[in-house]
Amino acid sequence: PLGAITAYQYDEAGRLIALFPGDDEPTSYEHDNGFVRVVRRGAAAWKYQRNDQGDITRKTDPDGFVTDYSYNKRGQLTEVWYPDHSCQRLSWNDFGQLVEEKLPNGGVRRYRYDDLGRQVAREDEHGALTQYQWDAAGRLLKITQPGGATREFSYNPYGKITAERDELGRVTRYEYADGLHLISRRINPDGSQLKYRYDNTRLLLTEIENEVGETYHLEYHANGLIQQEIGFDGRRTAYAYDLNGHLLEKTEYGDDDSQLVTGYERDNAGRLVRKT
Repeated sequence: PLGAITAYQYDEAGRLIALFPGDDEPTSYEHDNGFVRVVRRGAAAWKYQRNDQGDITRKTDPDGFVTDYSYNKRGQLTEVWYPDHSCQRLSWNDFGQLVEEKLPNGGVRRYRYDDLGRQVAREDEHGALTQYQWDAAGRLLKITQPGGATREFSYNPYGKITAERDELGRVTRYEYADGLHLISRRINPDGSQLKYRYDNTRLLLTEIENEVGETYHLEYHANGLIQQEIGFDGRRTAYAYDLNGHLLEKTEYGDDDSQLVTGYERDNAGRLVRKT
């Protein structure tokens, strides 16, 4: 509701220990060795047990349902036991890549990689195979869907995408500003265009013109933070910050020039303590 106040409370270590969301019930956070152990909201509580590495090994929801988690020596998740006693199992190769998932319903997903660690194939639980092709520079060139349809990508010498051909053969093209690697125009398959404009000094995005000629404007403070934006619908939003770049105030302007102001109060460490 308008005028609602949200407050935040932290402990001496800077950890959030309480959230007071206006008219809603407050939420408290109990920590143990730097990790959240219990989350309480009203009479409901979510409890977490962890191993020495901080990974969650057991989660208990407010209804008492328990989910257990197991990990390998590398800290990778290997099993999830759900409250209904079903289990999801994950297998990893020596390079730390996920190679197989056994789902609670018995289905299996498989993943394959090339010598450079890039995923080249993914098989879902129904046996449908998706394949990925890469170039020597590590750029994705083609995705082959289970039915044989393909999506292809082209790049310029600087690694920026210049064209994307979808499964129906429709091509979307991308152009970049001269001497820059900033996108200046996207040309859709139907010929419509999305244009991007930047300032000449800081190369910050200042305007987007959509396919029907509507514009989205962005203005910046001297430090590069957004000062004001005017959306495609003409709605204006302004922002004010403190000397450290933290957001202090957001002002949304209505069609009748009415203002909806959201204020943000912070402590000396920059942590949000109150939102109004």
